[in-house]
This record gives sequence, C-alpha cells and structure tokens, in this order.
Amino acid sequence: MATSMSPGDARWARARTYPLWGALLAAGAPAGYLALKMAVSGSPGSLEWVAREVAGSVGTYGYLGLSTLLVFAALGRILGRKEDALEQSSATDPLTRLWNRRHLRRRLAEEVARATRLQTPLALLFVDVDRLKALNDRWGHEAGDLALDLVGETLRETCRATDVAARFGGDEFVVLAPDTTAHQAVDLAERLRTVLRSRLPSVTVSVGVADLDRARALELESLLEAADRAAYRAKALGRDRIELAPLDCPRQRDRNSRGASRLLRASAETTGAPRPRAAELALAHMRLPPSVARSARRKRPTARSMR
Repeated sequence: MATSMSPGDARWARARTYPLWGALLAAGAPAGYLALKMAVSGSPGSLEWVAREVAGSVGTYGYLGLSTLLVFAALGRILGRKEDALEQSSATDPLTRLWNRRHLRRRLAEEVARATRLQTPLALLFVDVDRLKALNDRWGHEAGDLALDLVGETLRETCRATDVAARFGGDEFVVLAPDTTAHQAVDLAERLRTVLRSRLPSVTVSVGVADLDRARALELESLLEAADRAAYRAKALGRDRIELAPLDCPRQRDRNSRGASRLLRASAETTGAPRPRAAELALAHMRLPPSVARSARRKRPTARSMR
C-alpha cells in the first residue's frame, strides 16, 4: 500500500491501546489478593504490615502480577484486533478496499467545516469509470470487478497521505483533497489517468473536479453536486478526460456583485464624487460574471472621469 491514507491506517488502533488497558487492570490481581489477606487476618493494614506481607510472599505476588499481566494483555490485543476489524469493515468497501460512502460523507462534513473555519482550500474529484456496463455485458461481472479493483489500487497509489479516496457506489469514486486548490486537483486527476492508462489502456475514467469556490454553497452536498456535474460533462464530451467545474455559480456571482457594490461606494468616497444612486447599486447587485468583476476592479474611476 502506498503513501495514501487507507482504511487500515488508524491513529489509535484498539489492538495497541487495549493491551495497555489490560496491563493496568492486571495490577488489580495482586492488590486484590493483598486486600483479601488483610481482611482475613484482621490486620489494620499499616504500611509495615504490607511491607512484611509482600516481602514474605514475593513469589506469590510476582506470579499473580506477571501471569495476570500476560493474560490481560493477550486478551486486550485479541479483543482490540476484532474491534479494529469490525470498525474497518463497517467503513471499507470490500471490493476495492477503499473507504465507503458513509465514511466519506463523515470526513467530507468535517473537512468542509474545517476549510470554512480556517479559510483553506478544499477540492474534490468525482471519478467515473467509463463504459463499465458494456464491459460487464461483454466479459462478465468478474471483468468489471477487476476494473474497479484496478481503479481502487491506482487511487491508493496516486493519492497523497492527506487525501481521502472512497468508492461512492457502482462505477463512481470520490477523492477528497484537503488544502488543495481546484487546479492542483486537476494535476492529481491527470496523474490518476496517466497511471491507469499505463496499466490497462482499455480502462479509462472521466473525472470532474470542483472546490468550495465552485460549489453553490459551503456545504458537502453542493461540493459533491459541482464535481458530479463536471464528471457528467466530461462523459458527454467524449469520456477519458478531466473537466473543471465552472466558477460561474450563484455563490460566486453573489460574491462578485457584493465586491462590485463595495467598489462603487469606495470610488465615490475616495474621489469626492456623489454616492451612487439606487439604480447604480441595483446594477452592481446584478449577477456579474467573474471577468466583468475583475475588469471593474482594474478600472477604478478617477476624479477626471467622474466630471
């Protein structure tokens, strides 16, 4: 398995932590035996009595402590491995060994919230295997499963350690790329296509790329929808290609219109010209395309042009 994050990479695996808890619990065996002897003998339990008791039965207490430690640690490891396997199976696609949709949606919600809070980029790749149904009809479902497994293996090798690759369902895969712009995600998608083509030229993918700036809202469903639309456009344009979601979405237009409105007010204040009238403000709040908004920012009106 390559450097990409996989379902088996758990930071605090229970197979490691449960034996530690077992070792702590094992200390209760000699302590319980000591408390039982204290109760039977009717001793007040002073430190001197405890020291004499332990010194007189070192072998007994040592055997109890060591044997209980080994048993509890072994049981903790067995139980921890079973818990890890159960959790991994509930979050992993059994065919491709990638994350499944449920785990992806949980991680996507976390990353969208983090990117919104920290103002960091977040990109998403929607990968669609081309002509999988035709492959199943001609060569059987085993051939289709091999193609899906090949795409999953290629994703594990081409994705970075911070990326989250998952099978979204059927012939669709999703790669969540934190701290990544849309153009950087396009490079990642191109690397995926190149590696896949070098392995089996007959298996191709259509990839749609989007980021939060291209989503209709700062929500996981909007980000998924933008990337899905881009992937659909890639298939409509001939398949085996990458399409980037357009920036001209409602949220981006609203951002541009607010920027144009602020530009008009700032120009009026700096040049001493009258404040813009209601008609000009209404024009500013129209859905300006990004190119017009950028041109308006470059051509700020001067005092001479306002006269």
